Amino acid sequence: MYCITRKKHRKLSRRGGAVVELALVMPVLFVLIYGSIEASNLLYLQQAITETAYDGALRASRPGATDADVKAEIEALLEARGITPALIEVGDSVNQIEYVPAGEVFTVFIKVDTASHLVSPKVFANFNQIEVRVTARKQ
Repeated sequence: MYCITRKKHRKLSRRGGAVVELALVMPVLFVLIYGSIEASNLLYLQQAITETAYDGALRASRPGATDADVKAEIEALLEARGITPALIEVGDSVNQIEYVPAGEVFTVFIKVDTASHLVSPKVFANFNQIEVRVTARKQ
């Protein structure tokens, strides 16, 4: 009789230890999972903006491209991905894209605020904005 009671007592004490361990590990696990989700969102946002800038540069490099056409295409691509841009600039340092001569280099610049695209913008406080600059040559 004494042995049976002692075994039950050990099982109960082990179960209580598991609950304590879970209570200690669960917040750390939650923070790791939440942080990895936020980091993944930030990486997706960076990649989507970069791809859109490249697509805009491809459109702008074609002969006859206008500044309004390129900006409209970039805005449409970003909207399709659920991203609202803060700033879009196309052209070189002086001219808009329609005035850049063939063979010259131009830039597509996109800036996006990250606050409206992350679940909790304060997790990555250093990443308030993402800026992408793509340089291409006019055809």
